[in-house]
Amino acid sequence: MIRYLLTLEWLKYRNNGLVKVLLLFFVISQSFLLLTGKKFPELPPPLPAPSVIFEFPSVFVYQGYIGNWLAFILLGFLAIYMTSSEFSAKTFRQNLITGIRRSQMFQAKLYTILLIATGATLLYWLSCLIYGALHTPDLTIGLVMERWEWVPRYWLMCFGYMSFAWMLSVVFRRSALATIFYLTYVLFLEPILRWAVHYQLFNHRSMLFYPMNAIEDLVPNPFFEYADAIQDKDMTFPLFLHPWEAVLTASIYIAIFLLITYQVIRRADL
Repeated sequence: MIRYLLTLEWLKYRNNGLVKVLLLFFVISQSFLLLTGKKFPELPPPLPAPSVIFEFPSVFVYQGYIGNWLAFILLGFLAIYMTSSEFSAKTFRQNLITGIRRSQMFQAKLYTILLIATGATLLYWLSCLIYGALHTPDLTIGLVMERWEWVPRYWLMCFGYMSFAWMLSVVFRRSALATIFYLTYVLFLEPILRWAVHYQLFNHRSMLFYPMNAIEDLVPNPFFEYADAIQDKDMTFPLFLHPWEAVLTASIYIAIFLLITYQVIRRADL
């Protein structure tokens, strides 16, 4: 059944130019954007030297943060487009007429998103191995494996962004509305709620547990290790969630996104 549903999804998008462009741009950017780090000037202590970003184990951190932005923008928009286009083309309604159940339509898109997130993670892992192997002096297995846990966290991050975008596209049905809300919430609304409202009222680390912040903290800003040296002295807590907190919180939110998506598909007039 999984293969059958994935084949249906493949037949829908195999000749779609926009899907191909988004995936190709993601592959190229995730593979080569890190090379721009060779142009960085030397940074003052405690910040690392530019050469460090290509070496094990820190290459997982910097390459992951690049992927964080790429997944947010490219994979998020891909999830929106692949869903909203089916509403505009009335593909969902045609599927119902041909006997495909609503639960199967949900499963088909879920499997597709899982497959894309897995492919993105494999690309991230392979690119980190190549960069690290070429640039790390005194290479050892210990260095290669030191931050292996970033790989599954990267996968969860990709899946999280796409799940949120998928939910919005099912709720709004129009790609323009879903994209505007997606970008507005992630870039503006949630940060305003966290910093201008939650932090000012409570000054408590509960401000870190918002959905998109939890997903972002799965593969956080590479300078998180130096946060103690640069963060506001008035803050009485770290800037980022602990890895296990980010994994648990993001997993809960993803489950909520998927539940909402399933309920809308199950009950809405498609």
